[in-house]
Amino acid sequence: MKKLNPLVFMYFLCSLGYAQTWESLSLESVLLKQQSFIDSIPATRPSTIPLSGVEWSKLGFEEIEPFDSAFQYSIYGCLLKDDLRLVLVERTFAEENIHWACLMTENLKLLDHILIAYDNMEGFLRITSKVSGDRVVRTVINEYENPQTTIKMYTINSNRFNPN
Repeated sequence: MKKLNPLVFMYFLCSLGYAQTWESLSLESVLLKQQSFIDSIPATRPSTIPLSGVEWSKLGFEEIEPFDSAFQYSIYGCLLKDDLRLVLVERTFAEENIHWACLMTENLKLLDHILIAYDNMEGFLRITSKVSGDRVVRTVINEYENPQTTIKMYTINSNRFNPN
């Protein structure tokens, strides 16, 4: 059986209407619907598109972090708005999960990215996010910080996430 190329699959997912518009979708609801952040170690998601090191580099994700074969990298969603794609990417390991929102052109060129979710086995740090219109609201809960909870809002414009 021939393996499906994840880059081709992602392109079709993002360009042929299989993704939702980001006005109608909450990142938090997508992530929590498929798995709880609290129970996200290890992460499993049936609709995940695994990424190899070559694919990670082709998509420009080396800008996020260098590919490390000790982790599993994958794409699990795509939100559409005009000619932009908000691609949801995760890195999983036995003890932690990291999720990024990657702002990309319709030709899948990486424009910007932000950390949207994080959970680790220790449980002292947790990040969740929600997309609302052209904004991403990120909540960070860190038991070792004062205050323990911080909320930061980002506005999505034509090529980046702008902190407000």
